[in-house]
Amino acid sequence: MKLKPWHWVILVVLGYAMCSGPEISENNQAAAIRREEAAQNSALRRQRRDSAREREQRSADAVKRYMANCVPVVALDSGKDAMHLEGQEVIDRSTGQRLAPGTLVCNQRGWTAVLDQQGLISDVAIAAHFDRNKDGESDLQEIRGILNGG
Repeated sequence: MKLKPWHWVILVVLGYAMCSGPEISENNQAAAIRREEAAQNSALRRQRRDSAREREQRSADAVKRYMANCVPVVALDSGKDAMHLEGQEVIDRSTGQRLAPGTLVCNQRGWTAVLDQQGLISDVAIAAHFDRNKDGESDLQEIRGILNGG
């Protein structure tokens, strides 16, 4: 059988496809990996942006609690600022009783919380030191002024 010119064309195309198949597959895999990495990076950027917005909102919530006359709390044993941890109870030093549910509590470090129905700390919000008000004063400076009667 004598090969016609179009047979040669088919043979050349098939030969090329067989030889370059692995390269095409590797290129497709590399492109897929690059797309996946780009998607992951984009998701991470979105998550960081959303987290920053949430911190800003929580900082604003903390300042509002100070403005609503939150009850400053200190550790019973040391008299120093108490950290507000979810689920902790808050005791009035003068009465020895738990503070009422719904009470807003705070410290001079910018930590605020609301006491839940059992009188335990919940919904902790922290005033971020980097937030600035219109006068250039940080939330923490403003909070210390409020707590010190200023």
